[in-house]
Amino acid sequence: MTEYIVFADFTERGTQAALRALDRLEAAHRAGTVALREARVIGRDAEGEAEIVGEVDNTGTATGFAVGGLIGALVGLMGGPAGALLGFGAGGLIGGGHDARRVIETNEGLEELTAEIPPGSTVVVADLDEESTDPADAALGPGVSRYLASRVRRDLEDTLSSPPVPQNASDAPTGPITGHEAGPSGEGESARESGREEHWWRR
Repeated sequence: MTEYIVFADFTERGTQAALRALDRLEAAHRAGTVALREARVIGRDAEGEAEIVGEVDNTGTATGFAVGGLIGALVGLMGGPAGALLGFGAGGLIGGGHDARRVIETNEGLEELTAEIPPGSTVVVADLDEESTDPADAALGPGVSRYLASRVRRDLEDTLSSPPVPQNASDAPTGPITGHEAGPSGEGESARESGREEHWWRR
């Protein structure tokens, strides 16, 4: 089985349809056709504030991530419930929606992920293992996007463990760029990874 972070847009179908899809994912998990780690129905208002409308959590104690593992971390980055990233190890990096936005903008993959849940939307997000995409697609309906969970996890850990991005030029450090901060051609680490590897964020 391969672990994916799966998104399905229910903005037009509505919250109740999203909750029914969540029930179908649970049923597929019980039937053994998918291994559902966690899933959430997430709504974002026009200002971008995220609300968890419904959830399933089969993870027990999440390793490395607080409050629901990878999905909890993504909700926190989008400006979700207070404490969504507590225990993640980001220190003072995530102090609110503004800081979170700056973090996302430093990483193309994270920006692509959070774009799956734009302001004013309702989306089902699931972390699951599957051999075939058919059971989850049947549960969620049209418009499903998949992202390799291993790469999402690595990218979140790398990004949130990096120094905070300066708010303006006067905050930026001075001096030569060395080591982890630059690739072999002088480009930044995230640019090197996203530019020279296959784009990991879409299946």
